[in-house]
Amino acid sequence: VQNNKERCKFYLRKNKQLLEQLDKEELSKDYLERVYYSMGEAAEYLNRNNEAVLYYSKVFVINDNDFFISNIKFKYQAIEKLLNLSNEKNITLIKEAENIYFKLLEEKETLKIGYKFLKYYNTYNFQAEERLFLEKINKI
Repeated sequence: VQNNKERCKFYLRKNKQLLEQLDKEELSKDYLERVYYSMGEAAEYLNRNNEAVLYYSKVFVINDNDFFISNIKFKYQAIEKLLNLSNEKNITLIKEAENIYFKLLEEKETLKIGYKFLKYYNTYNFQAEERLFLEKINKI
């Protein structure tokens, strides 16, 4: 659907409708992650950044009580996209992403995304969060 905004809008609208109708418990979490990521890309392509942030966040927070380690690289990509599109109002979501990030680091270490967290905290003057993040990174 790239380079065709109308098809992209249709795709996004249809996915929303299908997700509302389907029982998400019947779908694999791996599949849901991919659907949400794809919807995030579509929303980002349409310059619907708030919507894109929402979909990217669902890639790694499908169920708070059941963190699912699959597609680690994919989750890192979603976190990176989330950090690039977020503003200061998304701090709660960014903190959730940070928690997931540290869980992912236990499985596969990718510190470069850590710099994006620091950039986000610094850009929006979240000094306490920046300091806590650095303390956590130093323990690794």
